[in-house]
Amino acid sequence: MERSRLSAAMLSAALVAAVAAVYGQTAGFEFVALDDGPYVPGNAAVREGLTPETLRWAFTTSYQGSWQPLTWISYMVERELHGLEPGGYHVTNALLHAAAALLAFAAFHALSGALWRSAAVAALLALHPQHVESVAWVAERKGLLAAVFGLGSLWAYAGFARRGGGWRYALCALALLAGLLSKQVVVTLPCVFLLLDFWPLRRWPERSAARLIAEKLPLFALCAGASWMALAVQGEAGGRALAEVIGVGQRVANAAVSIVLHLRHTLWPFGLSPYYPHPYVATTGGVAFGALQVAAAGAALVAITGLALRERERRPWLGVGWLWFAGMLVPSLGLVPFGTHGMADRFAYLPALGLYAAGVWTLGDAARSLGLGRRACAALGLAALAALGTLCWREARHWRDSEALFERVLAVEPRAAMIHYNYANLLKRGGGTERAVEHYRAALEVHPGYLKARTNLANTLRDTDEPEAALAEYQTLAAQYPTYAPPHYQAGLLLAKLGRLEEARSYLERTAELDPHSEEVRAALEALGAAKPTP
Repeated sequence: MERSRLSAAMLSAALVAAVAAVYGQTAGFEFVALDDGPYVPGNAAVREGLTPETLRWAFTTSYQGSWQPLTWISYMVERELHGLEPGGYHVTNALLHAAAALLAFAAFHALSGALWRSAAVAALLALHPQHVESVAWVAERKGLLAAVFGLGSLWAYAGFARRGGGWRYALCALALLAGLLSKQVVVTLPCVFLLLDFWPLRRWPERSAARLIAEKLPLFALCAGASWMALAVQGEAGGRALAEVIGVGQRVANAAVSIVLHLRHTLWPFGLSPYYPHPYVATTGGVAFGALQVAAAGAALVAITGLALRERERRPWLGVGWLWFAGMLVPSLGLVPFGTHGMADRFAYLPALGLYAAGVWTLGDAARSLGLGRRACAALGLAALAALGTLCWREARHWRDSEALFERVLAVEPRAAMIHYNYANLLKRGGGTERAVEHYRAALEVHPGYLKARTNLANTLRDTDEPEAALAEYQTLAAQYPTYAPPHYQAGLLLAKLGRLEEARSYLERTAELDPHSEEVRAALEALGAAKPTP
């Protein structure tokens, strides 16, 4: 027993050291121009710190399309500790990731009693490149925090299932509630508990399925309430509008292909991107999946599920691991639309544990059949983890600042209109107007009706003394958005500057119709009346 505890302590220390080796670099990273601003330095409640008023705000406000009170509180606590410097927030994310790895180790050890296999599962969570987005992105604190509490709930459930005790059940429920208050990605966790009742806990069929389900009804009730809240908030944030754009069939197709892509990224973590445009939202730059691709994905899912279930007696971990993976992904697959991305690697943070467990137990049995000793298995495992850790370290480097991040996305997803737009704004602020113009134009090639991109392009051209080019963009905007006053006004000003007074008058009079109370428009028309055409 003492030797086992010593081994567990040493493995735990190794997990923390591995996380530090990969993610220690993030202490020098910046906030990125992809939600970090609105979440932390641009959030008035976070800037104010932890007060009764901001606590009330955290629990009563949906902000940035999410209701995540514990996440906001975590940012507020950090504001009190180290201000708004990004390094501290990155370090906290790394610490949370280390905590998640430790809890995964403890939970799987409690579930299975297999020390080294549990450590391998936790090491994969700690070092897999697919999870970099969850750790290196400050704005994804919500998912990371929910995962930590979710794994705490899993560990408590393992104790309850093995030894009973109402207090263990209460701890499981409390941790689940905390996860739900961080982000609702853990709503499927009670279903995972049911899978674990089959393997490795083997509580079924000794206990009836009805009894096991009834045991978890309070947990399902918590998740149902959180799901209702999440759907209500997403509806307010534009989810209903997206639902009108993306048909049900397209959502199902995207979900099927996305599961296969998540599986591929888990098995082959190369070519990962911080942003994958939605294939069925034309304005994002995504490319719609072909019928053959969707059919192949559906066939693959059916085949994998059938194989896993067929092996339920000899290798029960295959079915449990696969259903854990696919089932936990369901809320994030866009069946209820909530964003312009088709998928995101951060969604696999908890689901991937099912695949890790299935893979580790399968390889462990294969090694035993081949007669490989513990030392040989340890050497092979360490080599694989070292390779993953190297890839993970390199992947994390893409998050060091906004420019590196946007360059990475566009290297993988060159048509991502939103990223072109954000990158152009970043370049413009830094004085790189020529490159900014290139990225604004790239965004407009994908999405010609991109109002913000064309407006910023026109403003940039105007400010760099390219009036003819700017005028063309303002006129395009005026034609695309005939009831939107600003492009009419700017076109009128530029036409007046170029001496084309009659055309200028037409645009300014139209602006006055759209914005009759504007003093600026009235003054421009008066100045135009006193002006003479340029010879």
